[in-house]
This record gives sequence, structure tokens and C-alpha cells, in this order.
Amino acid sequence: MFALVNVMAGIGPSAESVIQDPQGPYGPTLSCENGFKVSYESKPLGESEFVVCEANPEQPGIRPATVSHPPNTTVWGSPASCDVTTWDEERMMGLGSIDQVAGSPNGIRLAVASSIGVIIWNQAKMEVESVFVGHGALVSSVTWSPDGTRIASGSYDRTIKVWEVASGRMLHTMLGHTALVNSVVWSPDGTRIASGSQDATIKIWAADSGVLLATLIGHTDEVYSVTWSPDSTRIASGSYDRTIKVWMAASGTLFRTWVGHTDEVSSVTWSPDSTQFTSGSWDGTIKVWEATTGALLRTWIGNSDDVYTVAWSPDGTRIASGSYDRTIKVWDAATGALLRTLTGHRAQVTSVAWSPDGTQLASGSYDGTIRLWEAATGAELYAFIGHTDEVTSVAWSPDGAQIASGSWDATVIIWGVETGNKLRTLAGHAYEVNSVAWSPDGAWIASGSFDRTIKVWVSQTGALLRTLIGHTDEVNTVTWSPEGCTLASGSTDGTVRMWGSKPKVRRE
Repeated sequence: MFALVNVMAGIGPSAESVIQDPQGPYGPTLSCENGFKVSYESKPLGESEFVVCEANPEQPGIRPATVSHPPNTTVWGSPASCDVTTWDEERMMGLGSIDQVAGSPNGIRLAVASSIGVIIWNQAKMEVESVFVGHGALVSSVTWSPDGTRIASGSYDRTIKVWEVASGRMLHTMLGHTALVNSVVWSPDGTRIASGSQDATIKIWAADSGVLLATLIGHTDEVYSVTWSPDSTRIASGSYDRTIKVWMAASGTLFRTWVGHTDEVSSVTWSPDSTQFTSGSWDGTIKVWEATTGALLRTWIGNSDDVYTVAWSPDGTRIASGSYDRTIKVWDAATGALLRTLTGHRAQVTSVAWSPDGTQLASGSYDGTIRLWEAATGAELYAFIGHTDEVTSVAWSPDGAQIASGSWDATVIIWGVETGNKLRTLAGHAYEVNSVAWSPDGAWIASGSFDRTIKVWVSQTGALLRTLIGHTDEVNTVTWSPEGCTLASGSTDGTVRMWGSKPKVRRE
């Protein structure tokens, strides 16, 4: 019923979150918390292994894959509406460390910054088109020209290179930085490239010739993020010196310095009309600034300790966050305003989940309870008490009638939402349960555990349907694909294992 389809190993640290792309349907794209993607196409490969390369005529079944950080995910096939005769094993290895993924302007290709080089992935054909090799160290950043014909790459080797996509030919190598390059970005008008470096400078280069046009000096520590204003007239830079600076691109002069973050600035992004920009920092805040006057418009902050979990409401208008400060906070996604704070847990909040209709919130905590909240008022409706240890994960059934919770007591409990009663206890894991997920049709529940296994349960009866064995370390996260034929799991073992199939074809 279940067969191993894919294993990806040696491609990064432990995976703690995997999200299936709703575009499915059976060649799903996996993604994680900063926006990178893992793409694959299941083909029968037996025990074959490969490195990133063009298709090998001696091994015609091989399709290289694009893998992102954190990439350690396993994909398993479920029996529902699946053609079990299509399941085969595929093994993908040796893709190197992935630092960044950038989509081409037409959306057909991805450029991947890797320790191997710059990898070009064709999303339509689901295969690697080419690998640009030439940097002497890991490629840290990639950016497309606006017309999609060229790619610029920055590297730990302190250089920026420009490549012609169609031929793979290296057009220019830009020398000048005295430390690794963190960020490269093409100007919207296509004429210039900006780079930010650990040497605390930003450099502007002519895109057509590779000539250095200007060096922007002012930061006192590593420049981590560089971005052009949409009108190509200004450059914003974020630095480990905790400041944001905006520069006039034509002259290279400093326009203004923004001070307000209390830790390194890791990201800067302009608004579409160039009037504002946002900055993200290791101080745990997001700030919105007026780009001309320098005024701080708003700061997104609220939790007094680490934020452990966040979840969007189904309609996209609100965000719920759970924190080690024992609270759940609900935010207005458009304005960043704090709408309400939900208090009641006596320990860290580890999981929050919205009901399918967005009217209620469920939360799990280290206090061993699951609490149900009215989203509009913040009123606590129920406290579900039954676990004997910390609750790590909560998930709603697709119809909103039940909630499944996973706990360090090694069980999964199914609760009735209307009554708050315990309906079933699913016991079988040897150690802590880290993650639970309902299949899209509500027929099954998958659980991932510290015991290195994934278990699939029949939700109506609580019967154990299957135990999936393959990970060599704890399983941190599980999630179903939208059509229910694949199950993804992330582990601390640094591997990717795939079990999957195509949906059954209905014949008249």
C-alpha cells in the first residue's frame, strides 16, 4: 500500500516545517519559513544515485531536483484514490547546500544558488536545464535580469558573475569586494546590478559591461540585504550594524539612515509605489518606514518571548501567533495591528490552528492542554484535558468537527469540537509525537514521532493503518498533499524519502 519513492540526503540541517504547494496535484512542490522550494518528479530509479547534471542517456529515468533549506523532507504515498501500481523508488542525492532560489520573470525557471554552482531548473519540464560552474566557493545569491535572459550570482569567493541563460556562457566576473557577497539584485530597469557584502559595502555595477560604477560606504558591519526601489532611483540596504540606509543610485550618495532596530537587520523590501519600505530584524520585529521623511510608521511586535508558531486565517485577513510567553496573539494581516491577546495557557504555546471557517482557534501548549477560542472575541470556549505531557501539535479535521492533538505522552487524541469530549486516543508510538495532520478527505490522520516513524491512522475508528519506517532520527513534521496521495515528513536525520503515486484515473 505504501512504497518508498524518493530519498534526498546530505542537503542541509534538520527539517522542522514542510508545506505542500496547493497546486499539486501529484508532482507537488514543497516549501518552508523564509519562502525557498523543493521540486521533484517521481520516476522509477531503483537504487540509482546522481549529482546535479543534465539527463544521463545511460540512466534515462533520472530527473534531477531542486532542493531548498530546510530541505530534509520525506514524501510518502497514501492509499486513498491512488494507483498503487505506479509507486516506485527514486533517490536524489548530492545537490549540495542551497542558499537561495529565484524565479525567472516569466515563471518558467528557477535559479538556485548552490554550493555546486548556479542550477537552472525548468518548472514546466520538471528537470534541471543546466548548471553554471565557475565560482570558487558557495553561491550565496542569484538574481534574474528583468528580461530573463541573464542571471547574476554572488558568492563566498567575493565575486559577482553574470551568465547568459540560453548558452550558459559566463559574460562577466566583477571583482572588488574584499569579503563574501551576501546579496545581489538587478535593477528594475535592467541597467545595473547592486551587491552587498560582508566587507560592509554596497557596489553598483553596469550590467552590460561589468564595470564598477560606485561603491557605497557607510555601514560599519556586514551588509546582509540590498534592494532597489521599483523606480530604480534608490537602493536600500540592511546591515548587521542594525541600521537601514537608503542611497541615491545615480550618484551613490547616502540619502538617509534609519535607526530603530536593536539587532541585525536581515531583510529590506520596498512597497510597490516606492513610498515605503519594510525591514525585518533579528530583534524579532518588522518595521514599516516612510521612505522620504524617515518616519517610522508601525512596528509589528507584541510577544515578550520567542514566537514558536504562526498561522494565517483561511481568509488571509488575520495571523495568529503562539509564544513561549504563554499567549496567543491575533494580528491584522494588512495593518499589523494587534487585535487581541488570548491568555489561559500556563506554559509555552507550541501550536495554533484556525478552524476551516476561520471562526475559532485551537492552541496546544506545554501545559498539556488544548484550548479552543472564539476568534472574534478571544473568549475561551473549552480546555481539552487528557494528555499527560506537553502538547506539540494541533490540527482541525477538514469539516471542522474534530481536532487532533499530538503530545510528548506518545499519543494522538481526537476531540469533538462541539462538546469538548475526548473521542479516541491513538496509541502506538514509542516516544513523543511531534506533529499531526489530517488527510484532505478527513479519512486518515498522520503522526510523526521521536521514535523515527510516521503512523497513519483511520480517523473514524482510531485503527492503525500503517507504520512508515525509513527515517533514522526523529520526525518533526508531517503534511498531506492536497489530493491526499502523498504525505510529506521532515526529520532531523537530514534525509528526504519519497513515497507517492499518481491519483487513480477514473474510467467510464
